[in-house]
Amino acid sequence: MNQRFNPLITNLSCLVMHPVKSRARDILCIGESAVDVLGFTGRLVDSESSMHLTKLRESYGGRGSNFLIFSRVFGADSLLVSPVGYDFGSLGYALYFEKSRIDTSGLFRSEKSATPRAFIFSDKQDSRTFFYGGVLNNERDAFAKHALSLVKKTDYRALYCTAGLREINEQALAISKASLNCYAPGHEIFYNTSRGLKKCLSCTNLLFLNELEAQIMEKKLKSPIEHLMEDYGIKIAIVTLGGNGSELHVDGAHIHILPYKPRRVINTAGPGDAFAGAFVANYLKSKDAVYSARVASATASFVVEELGCQANIPEIGEIMRRMKGTET
Repeated sequence: MNQRFNPLITNLSCLVMHPVKSRARDILCIGESAVDVLGFTGRLVDSESSMHLTKLRESYGGRGSNFLIFSRVFGADSLLVSPVGYDFGSLGYALYFEKSRIDTSGLFRSEKSATPRAFIFSDKQDSRTFFYGGVLNNERDAFAKHALSLVKKTDYRALYCTAGLREINEQALAISKASLNCYAPGHEIFYNTSRGLKKCLSCTNLLFLNELEAQIMEKKLKSPIEHLMEDYGIKIAIVTLGGNGSELHVDGAHIHILPYKPRRVINTAGPGDAFAGAFVANYLKSKDAVYSARVASATASFVVEELGCQANIPEIGEIMRRMKGTET
């Protein structure tokens, strides 16, 4: 799959929802589908200062959608459970999913609210994100009922829960029948309580954090990642470090996964979602955490080359060549 697309095609006005198939899935993913408004500046500045944007574009995104797209690169049969708005068709997002052969049967379509938006401003080192939940601001209870129903009645090997859905994540992880429960709190870490985090961790096998999220979690729960893994029975924890690679915690070991060098860096938003999608898809096949992390690191390196997480989706062959250092 190689989806290099022009964002926000606007020639499909409706989305037809189909009944969820009962066949088994590799991954059930609960997370947002959003329109990302991306601004690039030479240097992010402090508050009360102004920035000059050198690039501005819109792109398809959302942590759930990003994860699903990159898990599918490796052949994972993933079902996205996500809220979308009445404008999902007119934005072209529905057509994009259709062209990408993504099953839309897990989507919750609102007739009252717009599709979520994320406003992301970044330079080559850092990013700032502002999220508008749309559907989740007005119909959270209805979406929760929809999502938890799918968690109960769908067969899947892994459950992936990500940001913006605190109470839903807690309940979904608690009732999951998956052998692998994955939790990636993302920006949820900033406003979730220590009690809420503990509920999620108590049902988590695989934890994804970036460096800042790890620091906040350790501060809120007053314990380092290694001790949290022991306390809550977490099998694997991964802390991504941006351009410095990632730290893999597994089987009592602490392994540094080296980064793969991209051709250029113009985007710092989204590689963590790509990393998670690639890791889970490969780990379900191989059960090899180190190998899966290396593949995930190589996959994430493509994201930073273009503005927008889904603007530069590599094929498996490209990823393998980058891992081997045989790119031309």
